[in-house]
Amino acid sequence: MRSVIFLLINLSLWAQLSPGPLAKAHSNLEGVAKCTTCHPVGSKDLAPKCLECHKALAERVQAGLGFHASVTQKTCNECHPDHHGADFELIYWPEGVAQFDHTLTGWKLTGKHQGHTCRDCHQAKFTQFQGTPEALAVSSARTFLGLKADCAACHEDVHKGQLTANCQECHVAEDWHQVSQFDHERTQFALKGQHQQVECAKCHQMQAGQPSVFRGLAFQRCADCHQDPHQGQFQKDCVSCHDEESFKQARLFNHQTATFTLTGKHRTVECMACHPKPSGQIQRFKPIAHQKCQDCHTDPHRGKLGSSCSECHATQSWQAVEKGAFDHSATAFELKGQHAQVACAKCHLNGLKVQAFGQCLDCHRNEHLGQIRDAKACEACHSEAGFIPAQFSTQRHQETRFPLDGSHLATPCIDCHVPVQVQTRRTRQFHFANLNCTTCHTSPHAESLAETVTGCTSCHSVDSWSKSQFDHQVTGFGLVGVHSDLSCQQCHSQIEGDFKGLGRLCQDCHAQPHRDQFSGRACLDCHRQD
Repeated sequence: MRSVIFLLINLSLWAQLSPGPLAKAHSNLEGVAKCTTCHPVGSKDLAPKCLECHKALAERVQAGLGFHASVTQKTCNECHPDHHGADFELIYWPEGVAQFDHTLTGWKLTGKHQGHTCRDCHQAKFTQFQGTPEALAVSSARTFLGLKADCAACHEDVHKGQLTANCQECHVAEDWHQVSQFDHERTQFALKGQHQQVECAKCHQMQAGQPSVFRGLAFQRCADCHQDPHQGQFQKDCVSCHDEESFKQARLFNHQTATFTLTGKHRTVECMACHPKPSGQIQRFKPIAHQKCQDCHTDPHRGKLGSSCSECHATQSWQAVEKGAFDHSATAFELKGQHAQVACAKCHLNGLKVQAFGQCLDCHRNEHLGQIRDAKACEACHSEAGFIPAQFSTQRHQETRFPLDGSHLATPCIDCHVPVQVQTRRTRQFHFANLNCTTCHTSPHAESLAETVTGCTSCHSVDSWSKSQFDHQVTGFGLVGVHSDLSCQQCHSQIEGDFKGLGRLCQDCHAQPHRDQFSGRACLDCHRQD
């Protein structure tokens, strides 16, 4: 009975002293006799007592590390209230766990680390303690302690120890695949030229089930990484022709060291033009026939001029035949005069066709447009020295329908043979429908003498136009005395019509000096013409 009464008294006393049951983690501290284990006598600061049990946390606070070292001004029970039941959460997050400022822990979340939940990282498998969790009063499943800041604490080393354990030397938190921090210059193979554009995985390949290889890669020779596209055609190493700036351009290769040195136009030819790559085959460099031009080039002469192209041509320009190289006099058409200056292709069209050459018109067009009908007449006037001037002499002109006499002998050819339009072309006139004077000359007398004379030659001669041989008696006014010495122009001015209708009386031409004192009498009654 006494024991029952004692039990009831103790339960009543405990109910008055305890604010509530402890959380499950502290359940071993239940009971009035154990209060001072956490509550110091005479003080509300529980921190000293808390840190006596939580030794791992005490060490970090003493070292000034982590979140708890930054909140020493607060009491432990402000964030870790107890006596609210066995299942009560011992951590109070004032703004919620998602809003926790991780910078206060001394490890700021950056890049890909952001956006994760706390337990993505704070897991038992990642925690590491010096001593057992039990001795340190730490729950491996619930604690936020025990994580190290090095990458390998949480992440698997995909390189399997090939590289340094300090991942930040190569990678950044923003993107694991970025290795912008890595300086390849520190390795035995500095990246230059096109190698700088190559993805890491291209060289450091991942084998099936194995990590990418970073150590032990052979790189001393190009063939360690690259296939030989020439398949052994060359014995020298790749770097004797190629550099890292562009593999496709063999800028270091000196063709002058080959059995076929490049000269003239050959220097400007693309490699592929001579070293083709047939479909499905490799590009050929050896062996390639090159002893004869025909090994590479088609003979446009089809063997008609022999097989030694260099007798006429040089590599500087195929179309330019070296002067004197080809002896055209050995052909049926020896080149003379202006023909010697004509380019070969002008006559030898397309390098093959040889035109007929028996007549000038076989090559040249008829500049006279058929006015001179003799097909062989070209040589009669022109020579190979030049089309102009013509070799047609004055003596030969005398054999034409219009022999040259008098002043006509001193007249330039082009004064009579003037430009004319024949159909759509311009040429000079050589064919005349008639040979009258008016074909070339304009009559200054118009129609005033049409009824009197029968043509220009009735009065004039080809020796001089100004000298007239006209018989004035046919006009009915014979010239006698001083009249016979007058020039035509003194009576007949150049004005049109002055050769017709002139008066025949003295006063028609001469002024009357007598003021009509002898009216009714003729001048010849007193005066004589001589």
